[in-house]
Amino acid sequence: MVENAQLSVIVTTEQTVSLLPECQAIRVLLDQDWNRIAATPLSARRAIARPRIWLTSFTRRDRPARQRVFRSHTGRCQFLALDARRAGVTRTDVLLAVTTISFDIAALELFLPLIVGARVEIVSQETAADGFRLVEALRRSGANVMQATPATWQMLLASDWHGPPLQRIFCGGEALSHELASQLLAKGLELWNLYGPTETAVWSSALRIESEDSANTAQDAKESIGHPISNTQIYILDQQLQPVPIGVPGEMFIAGLGVARGYHRRPELTAGVFLPNPFGKPGTRMYKTGDLCRYLPDGRIEFIGRVDHQIKLRGFRIELGEIEAVIDAHPAVRNSVVLCREDQPGRQQLVAYLEYDPAIVHPTNNHNALAEGQIDKWRTVWNQIYERKVEEHDERFDTSGWISSYTGQPVPQEEMRAWLDETVARILALGPRR
Repeated sequence: MVENAQLSVIVTTEQTVSLLPECQAIRVLLDQDWNRIAATPLSARRAIARPRIWLTSFTRRDRPARQRVFRSHTGRCQFLALDARRAGVTRTDVLLAVTTISFDIAALELFLPLIVGARVEIVSQETAADGFRLVEALRRSGANVMQATPATWQMLLASDWHGPPLQRIFCGGEALSHELASQLLAKGLELWNLYGPTETAVWSSALRIESEDSANTAQDAKESIGHPISNTQIYILDQQLQPVPIGVPGEMFIAGLGVARGYHRRPELTAGVFLPNPFGKPGTRMYKTGDLCRYLPDGRIEFIGRVDHQIKLRGFRIELGEIEAVIDAHPAVRNSVVLCREDQPGRQQLVAYLEYDPAIVHPTNNHNALAEGQIDKWRTVWNQIYERKVEEHDERFDTSGWISSYTGQPVPQEEMRAWLDETVARILALGPRR
């Protein structure tokens, strides 16, 4: 990272300088050089600060290699100034910073309090990853503002966190579910849902979620990501880069002051996602996010999933996110992930991984009615299948009930026999002991 960023100055301490690699950058040791720094005239110190460019490094699931992004300090400054005004952060607030400071979203936690004169307290990585330690840090610091991912808020709720003293919270980095939003609102918190990729100055849209908004949202739905922040434009376009109608899904493109200059020393990758903006002034660009969204009738934006989450299976285009949404609607499922796997060459299949809710699934609970209802459904489906009349019935190899999902007709016996033989061979190849 030091080499790729072509750093000219590194600010560190005498204790940690030995951990850095050899490079051409000037090393400023805050402890050893402090007297010289303090003796430098104020005018000279101001002269080196310019809101020009800065570099951030990140990894995305759709781009496994680590990327470095050139971004403008100007975009970051306007984002922080506007965000402070919009979110109502004042000099009397205390913000607890839980994000690792090398991540880009930590900029809000570090600089937003400072530009309004508020106090910021940074917790260790160990504390941020432990719900009980984090609860204690909240109590000890008296923080009333905090930014975190939905996973962290879920961890706090599971760690006997009773709510106050927090008053205003920011949630971002992942899709915010209606269920989690309802739990946070129930504690009397002012909840903000934030959205934005690394390439666009962290946050590009925001929405304060009100209790009445959450009440009108389906239990399994995700909360809206709101409206673009100031000096930011969001377009939802089709594959021909034409705007889609309200309510129709399309890919999100972001333009405005926050858009990065591109990927450092990756011109091809930059050209692929930082495109000329046909809706803006000549020379301006927009960023192709790869996120599937749609505009709602009230002007808010709904995040659906990833464009590259769409697959083609046996000739059908399938949105894996839609399947996950249906699975997540089941009261016993907390989260789900659906993948298209090819365990055998040429044989693709959808596989769902589930995280269940022990309070509902565990047999000692009081939700027997749910289990009995599910069993009734299975019984009905079983009876419907096996009541079908099969012309050829072989007692030694009974294939009745095996109906093709494509034709609706019974699967031919020779296909079932081939499937059985292949399955047995695959099991035997693993060397089972019983």
